[in-house]
Amino acid sequence: MPMLQAPERDLLQGFFEWLLDTRHFPSLVQNRTKRFLPKIRREIKHLQKLEQEMDRPLQEAIVCLEAHAKAIEAAPRQYSSPYKVRVSGAKGNIEETERVFLATRVARLLKPEESPHSVVRDQLADKSHRRGDRTVEMRVRRFEKQLPSGECDRIAQAMYSDFKYSTFFPEIRRRLARGEWKRNCWQIAEQLAITTFEQGVLKELCEGTVRRRKS
Repeated sequence: MPMLQAPERDLLQGFFEWLLDTRHFPSLVQNRTKRFLPKIRREIKHLQKLEQEMDRPLQEAIVCLEAHAKAIEAAPRQYSSPYKVRVSGAKGNIEETERVFLATRVARLLKPEESPHSVVRDQLADKSHRRGDRTVEMRVRRFEKQLPSGECDRIAQAMYSDFKYSTFFPEIRRRLARGEWKRNCWQIAEQLAITTFEQGVLKELCEGTVRRRKS
């Protein structure tokens, strides 16, 4: 298999480090409505006790409160990162899983002689975000099993766009503050656009092979 060239290696190394940089990991958004659940349950018990004491039907109110409690419990979880808010339901932290998945793909190209799951685990350990070797492997394999054909390309391009944005944003903010790019928004879009070369590297990442390039 052809070896990675220096520009490809530099691109993938930067992307790999960003993917596993825990500062960019999404965090769970606190559902403020859930704090009312204990109060609702207490009210349900109170109405049930009152119904027995009064010997009068309060079932309609009880059923209504129980329905509200179930709806609050079933509300999907939201995870927020610097780049997007994701509603994940029962699937857990989707963006973090995508990051770990892509990082293992990058690791296969950067260090083909090593286990990609071990490489990812070691990188996470350096960031004090410890995960066992098997934990990383099981999480990635479970995700891969449910991944539709072509979805890796979509995820890689979307995540790489976030990577470019986070990389260029400080420079964009400085230039905008100086009045540069004020009338030329296309320059910002040009800086953030994924180049043909980058698209090729991302394709290699998903395919797990390095293409032979013309010298």
